[in-house]
Amino acid sequence: MSTWQSGSSDWTDFLGNNISATEALWQAGHPDLDEGWDGEETPKVPSEDAVTKYVSDIVEFMDAQDPDAPQVDADDVEAIVESLLADGTEGIARHRVEHNEALDEYADEIWYDWPNWGEHVDWIATAPVSEIVAWAKSIRDDAES
Repeated sequence: MSTWQSGSSDWTDFLGNNISATEALWQAGHPDLDEGWDGEETPKVPSEDAVTKYVSDIVEFMDAQDPDAPQVDADDVEAIVESLLADGTEGIARHRVEHNEALDEYADEIWYDWPNWGEHVDWIATAPVSEIVAWAKSIRDDAES
């Protein structure tokens, strides 16, 4: 059950604690599949449009179930989508690093507290592994010299 309060931008208030942001993004990117994310395959980051449709479909379903519940407006949906994409993309990036030996070897460099964190996480979630490894290796080499 949702604990949604209008004006909140936290996706967990909307979806509750029954689903991780990573799983929610997996579902948004695979709307035709009945099964949930198995935790094995690293999900791809879906488009903002796909996530917006996913959230809007849930809103429509919630409204149909309980017409007296607080209404979710377009600004609320936009805030939920933004929060979900940020949290879910980081979850995807972390899953990707943990489940890929080449990336995991450079986890310290990858998860350093970079000043452009959001952009960095987006890049880790989507860039080719070889590109990330080359970057991380150069960071390590610079630190060792």
